Amino acid sequence: FIAFFYSIAYAGQSYTATVTMTGSSNGLTVADYTYTADVSGIINIPVVGIPTTAGTVTFDISTGLPNAKNLTVSTIIANGEKETLIYQNFSKFVYGGDDANYLSGLNKDGVTVVTPRTDGSNDVFSTETQDYRDAHEMTGWSGSKAYERPGYLKMGTGSANGYITTPALSAMTETQDVILTFDAMNWDQISAVTALTFTVNGGGTPDITTYNLPGRVSDAAGTWSTITVNIKNATPSTTIKIAGGARFLIDNIKVTTTGL
Repeated sequence: FIAFFYSIAYAGQSYTATVTMTGSSNGLTVADYTYTADVSGIINIPVVGIPTTAGTVTFDISTGLPNAKNLTVSTIIANGEKETLIYQNFSKFVYGGDDANYLSGLNKDGVTVVTPRTDGSNDVFSTETQDYRDAHEMTGWSGSKAYERPGYLKMGTGSANGYITTPALSAMTETQDVILTFDAMNWDQISAVTALTFTVNGGGTPDITTYNLPGRVSDAAGTWSTITVNIKNATPSTTIKIAGGARFLIDNIKVTTTGL
């Protein structure tokens, strides 16, 4: 509400207050407000909506009272705390070669040493069991051609591309903007840029739908890239699909609210 005190009015008369907003007013609306005056009193004008940008918003108020000057008030809309809706850092995945650091690893028998480019599982989604996915905290996730590595996944094979889709953002109770971030590394060397694509289903519009993931300097020298996708008007039913045009590694998939 915008609240202000008035005096020296005509009791019983009807007046209409109007408000003009400037500054960081995105997402807010203020309708004309008609009230019946006393000789003096307080008017509370509703401000409706959820702000979508941080900063200062200024309200220029015409009370509608005879001979009254306009009022100007300002308030600061600050960034609030971001709520984490989904976070997957693949900490339950331990087997397979560590291709990101180009180190040997362990086969899923826990004994056999494997080369850096050896997977630690069958396809997480189409071949491994639901018990496996539950044990690895992947309940609600879906995808194809995803393979266990120590602390991350390898996506895709030499003959088929891979993808991973988040669970629905069911922790939300209303439509709002969200932020997707994740880390990715190319499987191939510098000559092979991998195109990643982002698809939002169930509501929401991403600000980008593709990202060109740089190639590696060499097999032994890869660098993680952190990718950010801003999604407007996501809903509790929204899911986000991350796909690659070739093999790539993925880690630290996180979806948060904007904090506004």
